[in-house]
Amino acid sequence: RVHLQACTGLAGAIERGRRDDPQLQALIAHHTGQVRKAGVDVVALGCTHYPFVRSEIEQALGEGVGVIDTAQAVAAQVDRLWHEARGDARAGCLIETTGDPAQMARFVANWLSVAADIAAQPLRI
Repeated sequence: RVHLQACTGLAGAIERGRRDDPQLQALIAHHTGQVRKAGVDVVALGCTHYPFVRSEIEQALGEGVGVIDTAQAVAAQVDRLWHEARGDARAGCLIETTGDPAQMARFVANWLSVAADIAAQPLRI
């Protein structure tokens, strides 16, 4: 049996906050509470933001609930595709966002341990 749990607001709270942000912690508690109530035994993290708070999610889920994190597999695929497209060209880290570059810069500073250039890109649909 599969239980789908929308975690409305969680990605945005991760972007805006820090690990000890009360709003972030409340969202984690709320969403993991719904998952526990459904009797789930394994959770797949379905958003690129969630690995940043994986330990908090695991703690809130409690013993007996496994967590599947595909972040490493996704990163390896991106790396493979990059090298197919660009060869051995190595560049600095460039992060492009269709959102607010200042907010992205804060996110990078709070959550990532990389130096990065942030660039705004128009939203293309």
